[in-house]
Amino acid sequence: MNNKESKTIKKECVICRVDFTSQNYWGKKYCDSCRNKVLKSGGSLGEYPNVNTGTVGAISELKVAIDLMSKGYKVFRALSPVCSCDLAILKDKTLLRVEVTTGHFNGPYSSNKTLSYDRHDPKNFDIIAVVTSQGILYKPEVENLIEKTL
Repeated sequence: MNNKESKTIKKECVICRVDFTSQNYWGKKYCDSCRNKVLKSGGSLGEYPNVNTGTVGAISELKVAIDLMSKGYKVFRALSPVCSCDLAILKDKTLLRVEVTTGHFNGPYSSNKTLSYDRHDPKNFDIIAVVTSQGILYKPEVENLIEKTL
């Protein structure tokens, strides 16, 4: 079999538990019917498949806030959903803007573990926090940025 051919694999939908076939091992978790229902209802297909995408974003923001507070930062959350950044953090008289986004890696069996997430305007934040099912990635690392500003 050449690289352009793919193997058909029988899988079970994680929502309705009905068997379906997929061309990739890692590509699909949902049958077409469940996938369409979730997307039409405004839900996401990530870690929280039956939750609205806005709620998934709020969950991600809270995860980042908890993580930063546990590291000794004072964390402030935006009250409006249209603010230029999601969180502000304060430590040692340094105030930084944090943008939170939900991301995922391109597939567990891929040799290239590329992180995918929505891009944001870098003028609106100092740090971007990418929340994945494996944890939180900060770009740049929070501790490194605080040390540079002191």
